[in-house]
Amino acid sequence: MLYPNGRVVTVIPSSHATLLESHRKFIDSLPHENSLVFCQDLSPVLVNEMYTKPEMFKFQVLGLDVFHQMLSLGDTYLYYLGQILTMAETTFLEIPHFDQLTFAQVILGGNTSAVPAQGLIVDALALVGAEAESLQTLRVVVQEEIHSLIIRIKLRSMQRKVQIGCDKTPGTLTLLPDGAVSLQMETVDTFYTVSRNKVSVGLDLLLKLEPQPQERAMLFQKYLELPIYPDMCPAHLVWGGHQLMYQPVTEDVKPALLHTQGGTRESDMTQGTTALLVQEMERESFSFLDYNSIDNIGVQLALQYPNSTFVSLVSASDTADTILQGLQERNITNLVLNVMPLDSTLVTKLMKCPDFLRYQYLGYDEILGLMKRVIRPNFDLLIGQVIATGVTSFIQVPSGKILSLATATFYPEEFLQQDQQQISQSQLFQADRHPVTQFRNVENQFLFQSAKADVDIEVAANVLSPQALSDGAQLPWKLVRVDIKRLKLEVDHHFDYNLDGHSRKYTLHCIGHNSSSYTVYLVRNTDGFKIPYGTVNAVSLIALLRMGLVSPIKERFYSEFLQLPLFEDMAPWNIVFRAGRLEYIDYDSCDLTFNKMSSAAYQVMAMLMNFKRTVDDFGHCKSDAKTPYGFNLVSRCVGSDFKGPCTDTKYPVPCGDHTCRATFIDCLLALQALEQSSTGDLV
Repeated sequence: MLYPNGRVVTVIPSSHATLLESHRKFIDSLPHENSLVFCQDLSPVLVNEMYTKPEMFKFQVLGLDVFHQMLSLGDTYLYYLGQILTMAETTFLEIPHFDQLTFAQVILGGNTSAVPAQGLIVDALALVGAEAESLQTLRVVVQEEIHSLIIRIKLRSMQRKVQIGCDKTPGTLTLLPDGAVSLQMETVDTFYTVSRNKVSVGLDLLLKLEPQPQERAMLFQKYLELPIYPDMCPAHLVWGGHQLMYQPVTEDVKPALLHTQGGTRESDMTQGTTALLVQEMERESFSFLDYNSIDNIGVQLALQYPNSTFVSLVSASDTADTILQGLQERNITNLVLNVMPLDSTLVTKLMKCPDFLRYQYLGYDEILGLMKRVIRPNFDLLIGQVIATGVTSFIQVPSGKILSLATATFYPEEFLQQDQQQISQSQLFQADRHPVTQFRNVENQFLFQSAKADVDIEVAANVLSPQALSDGAQLPWKLVRVDIKRLKLEVDHHFDYNLDGHSRKYTLHCIGHNSSSYTVYLVRNTDGFKIPYGTVNAVSLIALLRMGLVSPIKERFYSEFLQLPLFEDMAPWNIVFRAGRLEYIDYDSCDLTFNKMSSAAYQVMAMLMNFKRTVDDFGHCKSDAKTPYGFNLVSRCVGSDFKGPCTDTKYPVPCGDHTCRATFIDCLLALQALEQSSTGDLV
């Protein structure tokens, strides 16, 4: 919490295993992903294995458990203590009571010292070829009493024999007086500066601590984000807090590990995704929804397709602010930003509304995030609903190669049992040996075993492979293109329709003829009327507003709305965002505008009101008739047993002559003519 850029590894002794869950809860409450917890005893065997790895921490804190090995190890305890102390440049060591240390110093045959613990430490370091720069005793005071003593040990120099990589090449790790760490391999007469030490932790060391299932699963998922290099030995991978990184011990540290702005790899990955999508999409106008991609694919594509419509969904307001600033600087108007998390509620509302998309993009980071935060049945449903929301969906899924490598890394025994001798132990982390049979074609299986929405749908899928990165690494994902071949789905009147009390239903049909040709249309359930979509290239205003449209774009839309021609039904579900502008689309009323008539609206209402008053004075005003939307100004005085329905907005008033009229005046004229006709017949 105090050091968000640090990497904290907590090792709880097995005797205190009950503390594991409380540590996890504390870690989960932190705003940063920079802590891992393990339950493991620092046995002499484990400490020796850690000692022979080219790893060094900046700081370590050791509790009294370190001294529990004293009696069982006897005179070899000093070597054990020395090994542990050389695992960090600075160690804070809690020490036992004075009399216990004095006794231990005697039986271990060490030098006597006014501070017994310091004598043990000096002897232990000397035994492993290390030297302390300073030893400082710190007192922990609780309620004015000394609660415990801690010695701060800062190393001046250290040298230890280590094994490098999965082939365990012998080498020497050295801490120099200036604080730098160097490495010399016996097979190469070259010294390397180990820049990854003290800022990261090697994955092979973490695996030696035997992660619990929860931590193992978390690291497994972090592994799925890694680019794939020829040799994926865990010794070449490091945990950098929020991610795993490929960082061989002999290479210069990558900028992301130091929390500086590097961006080369991220730029490579974004460009690779963009290029792949551009190859797959046609040039004609379309709509595109980007589901919270970390690389803002929608922004990249909006520049290349100015006549198309882009919607980017982000989960955080600060992310939206950053993207919005970039849009304004580059004058990108055909993309809108919405702040709303991707979850089953949103996707269900999208699938059940008439808004239908030409393309959708569900990126790799969002897929991994969903796998982490959504239980499997809900994940399956969500993926199925996403696919049913657009003609074509692009979904990045873990490749068979990265899944095969991850399983070999975190579950090697199970992997080798199932592998049936396809890979030997020495080839376990060689990328060209993966995927093994069980993981081939897993990309299609991943989607089709997951997509479980309860809809009448038939799809076709094609797995697309991205190009390698500029440094030759392979990306850990494949892009799966899913095209709807046939879809029949009942939808509501508009997005989140229940807020407005609309109960009208439609049936959405999508027929995919090939990868670039499709037909989409609605059928109104009440009368079977067909509403064709034509080119799918717009998103309704009501959907954008209810999906968290950011305020600056919302205000821009308001200004544009005021400038639109005046149509009869300008509700937000009849207005769409298309290629940077708002348009009116109501199929039944788009042929007539009211700009010239609107200026007379007050006069028309006054005329109707005063006309009604005079009819009332004549004694010919009955109750009001009912119109579809309750506009009684046009239906005064003509209530009758005829209730319609009068659904044509040009003739909304049910009249006593069993016809639908434009206004109550027209109805009164008709009724008088009918009455006069009847009187004439009698005469």
